[in-house]
Amino acid sequence: MAARPPSDTDDPAFSLTMAVIGASPTPLLLLDGELRVAGASESFCDAFDIDPATIVGIPMLELGPGEWGLPQLRAFLTAIAAGTPEATALEAELKGHEAGPRYLCIHARLLAYGKLSQPRLLVAVADVTDARANERAKDEEVERLSVLLREVRHRVANSLQIVSAVLLQNAGRSKSTETRSSLTAAHNRVMSVASLERQLSTSEDGDQSVDLQTYFTCLCDSMAAAMVGDKQKVALVVTARGSVPSRVSVSLGLIVTELVTNALKYAFPHGRAGQIKIGYQAHGPNWSLTVTDDGVGMPADPALIRTGLGTSIVQALARQLQATINAVPAEAGTIISIEHSQVALVRDPLAVDGRQKTLMIVEDEVLVAITLRDELERAGYQVLNLTDRHEEAVAIARKNAPDLALVNIQLGGRDDGIALAAQLKVLNIPVLLISGQVSRAHSAQTVAIGSMPKPYSALEMAQAVAYLLAHLAGDESLVRPEGLEVFDGIQDDLAPAA
Repeated sequence: MAARPPSDTDDPAFSLTMAVIGASPTPLLLLDGELRVAGASESFCDAFDIDPATIVGIPMLELGPGEWGLPQLRAFLTAIAAGTPEATALEAELKGHEAGPRYLCIHARLLAYGKLSQPRLLVAVADVTDARANERAKDEEVERLSVLLREVRHRVANSLQIVSAVLLQNAGRSKSTETRSSLTAAHNRVMSVASLERQLSTSEDGDQSVDLQTYFTCLCDSMAAAMVGDKQKVALVVTARGSVPSRVSVSLGLIVTELVTNALKYAFPHGRAGQIKIGYQAHGPNWSLTVTDDGVGMPADPALIRTGLGTSIVQALARQLQATINAVPAEAGTIISIEHSQVALVRDPLAVDGRQKTLMIVEDEVLVAITLRDELERAGYQVLNLTDRHEEAVAIARKNAPDLALVNIQLGGRDDGIALAAQLKVLNIPVLLISGQVSRAHSAQTVAIGSMPKPYSALEMAQAVAYLLAHLAGDESLVRPEGLEVFDGIQDDLAPAA
């Protein structure tokens, strides 16, 4: 119900306010300057089990058995009434409910119109108890999975450690130089993966980021212990700046293992002293890995250069990383570089108009969303808060106007990504749909700019994002990534983000 003081009876604006409050499906209150209830929506009374016949005239802080008498609520409403608010919303915990505490988001605005005899406060109350419970459950599930993943990696690392120890022990017992060399190389390869698993099992995030300085140093220490004898004085020096996803670090570690092993075997014959330097540096999505030695150098005759299993492994891993291999003689020794450049596939996000591009990810798989966010941020994009809900995604989009939204068709709860894409189209925000349901994605050509099938790598998605942003701006110089389907029919309905 709604009520009004006699002094405001003839004010049509006030009457309209009371009518809106009374019929509102959102829990609303109208308070006077002394924080007494002047009117309340039926939805408020139903939500908080308050008799609508007795609520008018009661101070809001005295509603119910007293659970509304929160000091922070009093201070918040008093500041709003005085016109000096520090915030327009307050999140509070309402105790005393039979089912347990309720978490409320309370919005308040000062109404100042006409010639009201006293100020009025319009208060909207949203019950976010379920939303907060879902957030806690999601955080707890992420933590549980993270602990489980660390435990699995710890056990994998222990198993690999045992395998590598057996290989090294057999290498020491072997009387065949060739067999001993092969077993030692196998030991180093196993230790490359074991060192990574060990590092991941003790990392705080338990998953994605691997510090290459720590990882390469651990690898080199292991190889030095296995291959550098007392008579051979070869120092391994690591200078690696930055971190990479675990899936990339596995390949980089194996490449370093092969190249360092090869240098230790052939660059320093007859106990020659020297140094092997391992370097890594990255700029945006591009990076280079170098292994440099000051040994005897490469043979002048290319026919004398040895190739074997190690060379094949490095070549295969380089192709997997979309990188090129360059081996050149140094002033003393050899420099081998593995270089990855995405110039042809992923453009600098500032290249189109000099403005950093903003992306929104709407994905119900938390770990997938985090992995994708990290890869896109490394590529230079700004990524907004992650969400898996329709309503929250629309609110984020309205506030931030992202240049592109990456939306999974299957979202949390009963939310649908195609329905979200339709609403984002109204906001002039292009959408890339993500799903293993190819037919459903294809049917959404009127609301999305394209689709990307699952499974995909984070790098492939970064390439797809760069292509679509350039495509929207009319730039067709980039190569369209494999798997990305572009729906050109919607492009005319979307203006490029300014």
